[in-house]
Amino acid sequence: MFIRSSTSKGHTYWRVVESHRVNGRVVQREIVGLGSCETVAEAIVSTRLALRDAEKKLSQSFGDLVPADLTDEVAVGATRDSLKKTKAAAFIRSVNAILKLRKDLGLMEMVAPILGEIIPPDDAASEFQAMKKKCPEWGTW
Repeated sequence: MFIRSSTSKGHTYWRVVESHRVNGRVVQREIVGLGSCETVAEAIVSTRLALRDAEKKLSQSFGDLVPADLTDEVAVGATRDSLKKTKAAAFIRSVNAILKLRKDLGLMEMVAPILGEIIPPDDAASEFQAMKKKCPEWGTW
């Protein structure tokens, strides 16, 4: 497993890949995309922030209608069915985004030790957010 970069339209994106053989040829399979974060630790902090923001936005938008367990398809479906069509679509998009962020975060936390990186503590995300408020350009290099 290793981190690979690719550049598209002037932006560099990073991903964790592993090599394996298919029909005698070596191919790479993406484990998890890191986006514009160069290290897994940076991506973990960034994903935690995005996850908190998405969960906060979901609870603000739908309040008490949000089920405690978003992986419970029956509860999510019941909530979706109780909403109007346009609100239901927004609800499902939000739930799917949160579930994807949780999955990506789990993968990043799994591969970080394999790549020799230290998983940052949960409070690192709040420190990052505080620095971002002081200096909006911080962390964008």
